[in-house]
Formats: sequence, C-alpha cells, structure tokens
Amino acid sequence: MTNGNALAVGTGALKAILVTQAVIDLIYGLMHLLMPEMVMELAQEPANSNPAWIRWSGGTLLGLAVAMYMASRDVTKQLPIVTLGAVGNTLVGAALVYTFFTEYQGATAFIAPSIVITLIMAVLFWWARAKYRDIL
Repeated sequence: MTNGNALAVGTGALKAILVTQAVIDLIYGLMHLLMPEMVMELAQEPANSNPAWIRWSGGTLLGLAVAMYMASRDVTKQLPIVTLGAVGNTLVGAALVYTFFTEYQGATAFIAPSIVITLIMAVLFWWARAKYRDIL
C-alpha cells in the first residue's frame, strides 16, 4: 500500500469520526443551550432545579461541534483535535459511569445512551490517534 492510499483511507476514517462527533456535539449543544428544561425533564431532575447549570454547557458543546467539523474538512495535522476527542470523551465517559453508579437518581434511559455513545467515541478517537499518527 502506498502512502497515498494510506492517506486516503485515513482521511475517510478520520472524517467520519470527526463528523460524527460534530453531530453529537451539535445535538447535545442545542438541547442544552435552548431546551435545558426538557433535558432536566428527560433526566427526571427535580422540578426545583435551576436549568442554568445545563444551559452553559450548550455553548461549549456547540463550540466543540464547530471545531470537530472544521477539523474534518482537512484531517491532516489535526493531532490536537483528535487528542481532544480522545481525552474529552474518555473523561466525560468515566465521569458519567462514576455518576451513574454513585449518585445518579434520574432516568437510566437518559444517561445510558450518553455513556455508551461517549465511550464508543473515546475508543474511536484513541484508535484513530494511534492508527493515523503519520497524517496527524
């Protein structure tokens, strides 16, 4: 396999991972920023909770969505963004698992998909970081 073919395969895989993360961040970001009350209702949070603690994370997630999408347009030299995806998803996934088993009292149907999606994305980013180091 020539280096050009490796670059083409790597570019396609990385683009898919980055775009997938951008879409996930976009969906969660819009929900958190524009509909924090709905997020609280889905999570079965107490009615007297303040939605502000959810709303601010929406802006951060939307910023990450933009960064992931921009990185997907040219995946070469994107090691910092791929590392961000790997480390960020790993830490968020670990925090969600810890929360689920220690203090979470909301709906399992709300947090379980977030845990699974985040940990799958962490594995994909770590895999991409190792596999395509030569183009990053």
